[in-house]
Amino acid sequence: STTIYSVLITDNNQCSATDTITIAVFQLPALEAGSDVPLCTNSSVLLNATGTGSFVWSPATGLSSTTIANPVASPTSTTTYTVVLTDANGCSSTDGLTVTVNDLPIVDAGTDPWLCEGSSVGLIGSGSGTAAWSPAGSLNDPTSLTPLATPPATTTYTLTITDANNCSSNDAVTVSVGNDPPIDAGSGASICGGTPVTLGGSPTSVSGSSFLWTPAAGLDDPTSANPIATPTSTTTYVLTVSNDTCTSTAAVTITINALGQAGFTARFEPGCETLRGFLTDASTDAVNWNWDLGNGTTSNDQDLQVFLPYGNASTVTLVITDVLGCTDSYSQTFTMADYNELVDVAVPNVFTPNGDGKNDVFTLDSDALLGPCTSMEVMNRWGQKVFVSLGNNITWDGRNFSGETCAAGTYFYVIEVKELSYEGSVTLVR
Repeated sequence: STTIYSVLITDNNQCSATDTITIAVFQLPALEAGSDVPLCTNSSVLLNATGTGSFVWSPATGLSSTTIANPVASPTSTTTYTVVLTDANGCSSTDGLTVTVNDLPIVDAGTDPWLCEGSSVGLIGSGSGTAAWSPAGSLNDPTSLTPLATPPATTTYTLTITDANNCSSNDAVTVSVGNDPPIDAGSGASICGGTPVTLGGSPTSVSGSSFLWTPAAGLDDPTSANPIATPTSTTTYVLTVSNDTCTSTAAVTITINALGQAGFTARFEPGCETLRGFLTDASTDAVNWNWDLGNGTTSNDQDLQVFLPYGNASTVTLVITDVLGCTDSYSQTFTMADYNELVDVAVPNVFTPNGDGKNDVFTLDSDALLGPCTSMEVMNRWGQKVFVSLGNNITWDGRNFSGETCAAGTYFYVIEVKELSYEGSVTLVR
């Protein structure tokens, strides 16, 4: 309490003097910060401290003011606020309170449905707490999460959920009412033959609708909202969307671009070791060619000369690209027989080297390219050689080694073609 203190001083002469001082003790100012308060996220609360003097609140986070008795608090998370009250005597008191921030309940009113006039649809809401739908007039139970709605016209319903902390959230769903359900068959497309394309929009119609695409040919699922189409020719697909008793129709056309056709012809010429093939392009509207000989060999030439082994099957594939960038392919498999089966050699028995351009020489009659592996000797009737092949020259013109014309008559030959051997006689006629 307030107290007066006295002091007495005596010096060496025994003289004395006195003085006093008063210490005033003041009561701390009365302060009340208020009770702890709960708060919902994104809400505010008015704080109300009581007392006389100057107020200072801390922390300042979420407060409208830190120097008044009743600031508005809008914290984003649970916060303890402290207030200091200072009176006219400079004395201070401190008090505090906690603002507990509670999360809002999660609420979902569901997806927007479409409804035929006079029909009903079940709303599908979700959330934890007390439910309330509005407007309630066309609902069978506005306090249920899943009421049955029978709106006379397009209506937006709002679902409010209030939880145990008295916090509320809301979400809305619009029930569209009409005679023709929404429909989107998607955009048309121009594609190359065999290219898949997705039909329908995004979305094709509202939830709860059923779908039917016609014609069904080329569709993976004609009852899907977005089927995959792989038409072989230009096709117009008609979509029918049904919802309760209402239907809508729409169409979309998928155009198949003109596609070049791949093709080729093949001619083979037997050789000593391999078959020489002549592959001739027979495609239409092609601008690029890609050959695959099946043995790792490829080519981009339009026509091709190839060499294939005897006794093996070889599959040759040609892929062409047309001016629109579309592709087509054509394959042929060639089963090659052995050398002995494919090489067909005929030896003439007469020739007339008279210079008339007809039957003037004696040689093999074959479609094979056999010069490198063929030898030929021609002897007269006394066994004397008049011709021996050199290199690829297996043609006898009726002259001997000296270049002199041989007499008409019968001559004998021995021809060896790789492992094949031919012996016989030929008549020279002049």
